Amino acid sequence: MRNPFKDDISFEIIGNEIFSIKNFLDKDLFENIYNKIIFFTEEEWNSVDNKLFAGRLSPSQPEDLIYKYLREIISNEYGIFPAYRFNRMVKGQSHGLHSDNHDFIDNRKKSEQYIDGEPYRVARDSKWGLIIYFNEFVGGSLEYPTQGLEYHPSPNELIIHSSEENCQHAVKTLLSDVRDRKSTRLNSSHT
Repeated sequence: MRNPFKDDISFEIIGNEIFSIKNFLDKDLFENIYNKIIFFTEEEWNSVDNKLFAGRLSPSQPEDLIYKYLREIISNEYGIFPAYRFNRMVKGQSHGLHSDNHDFIDNRKKSEQYIDGEPYRVARDSKWGLIIYFNEFVGGSLEYPTQGLEYHPSPNELIIHSSEENCQHAVKTLLSDVRDRKSTRLNSSHT
């Protein structure tokens, strides 16, 4: 089974190209991050970059440390997409069925039309989706209907799944107040 990890990394297989690493971050780092993000304002949660560097989380810490943890486990075949952010889902919200390659389908189609020797621009392409969870929540489970699978992540758990259609997923309706996570994706290292 294909996976994005370095050879010596231990992980749990949840489904076809769906993996978990529990207690992903060091306990102190995890608590440090969580104790800061719980005080984000609604505006910060809803902004594109969460205004992370406006005094809440400094650029050299703990963001860089999360990247460092990811880089230690992810194969050098993949790059870590630079635009990653914290996300908050609130009670009553859900997220519809999708695969994490949805933003890249047009680029893939254009690449199929490439003619040797023509100028081109390299574009990023999502290979894997990554999510780190920060709190306990009720409802809000990940559902992978093409695999007949439902999974409920726990705090400090890293979930990695393929960006392709075999890992289409949805998020069931959240029943508790909030569901906090950080998401990004992996792309081919040369892009």
